[in-house]
Amino acid sequence: MLRAQKIAKSYANAVFTLNIEQGAVEEVRRDMEMLQVLLAQNPELTLVLGSPIIKSSKKRDILTAVLKERVQPVTLRFLHLLVKALRIGLLKEIAAQYIVLYLDWKGIRTVKVRSVVPLSDDTRQTLLTKLRKELDAEIRLDEVTDPRLIGGFVVQVGDTRYDASIRSKLNRLDRQFDINIYKKGF
Repeated sequence: MLRAQKIAKSYANAVFTLNIEQGAVEEVRRDMEMLQVLLAQNPELTLVLGSPIIKSSKKRDILTAVLKERVQPVTLRFLHLLVKALRIGLLKEIAAQYIVLYLDWKGIRTVKVRSVVPLSDDTRQTLLTKLRKELDAEIRLDEVTDPRLIGGFVVQVGDTRYDASIRSKLNRLDRQFDINIYKKGF
């Protein structure tokens, strides 16, 4: 899996650099987002593209038929290159890496927020204001509801996590009870 991510980063970086030179960064970003949705909604397409049994020419024909009118020519050429290089099975990962490069290029930080219930508009705005001030960047919130948290929330920015969930507090309390500071025999 780690090798696949490294390969995906390499391809995403190459196409991103090319798109900067050609002035097509925004258009291809939209294409990559659309491809992510298309692959998520059509698992059969993901299986076909990743299959070693299906010939490359057939994969190329399928991509052309499905995407010719929906994506930029540079995106379609890139997809054909991935087919030729036998890397089209990594399209989902490459698209995700491209979007990461785009956001970094635009100075936008992605912050993942997990909470038991969806954030209210007031809470979202307060959180965005604090994060913008703290990180000195434009923020893109990735909100996920997770009933396992019991209450509170978890905010993750890159490798840093702030855990203010009730579940986390209960786990810390449980670990403290496991530590017995009293010894028998006294």
